[in-house]
Amino acid sequence: MNGGAMANTLMKAGGNDVASMRNNYDVGSETSNILSQWFIYFATSNTDNTVDMAIFLGETEMASLSDVPWIGRFPGLQNPQDATFSIFQPAQPTE
Repeated sequence: MNGGAMANTLMKAGGNDVASMRNNYDVGSETSNILSQWFIYFATSNTDNTVDMAIFLGETEMASLSDVPWIGRFPGLQNPQDATFSIFQPAQPTE
């Protein structure tokens, strides 16, 4: 998906989406001071249940669950050691 300066590139393996890469640098925006970084997404078949379990185990929800059309469903989480990550449920293809 392309969205100007915030273009998102999906990478595939065996026909499945397995990774995504995005340019977070947008001159003059709130993201223009963010340093280059990696952000990890863990795939799951049920985001809601996985997030509930992660919170039960001590993770903190930093960004609420959101659905991105044609991409999937995910929240932002942080573990007790301050590492951030996301749980990701790929969108189901529509006919």
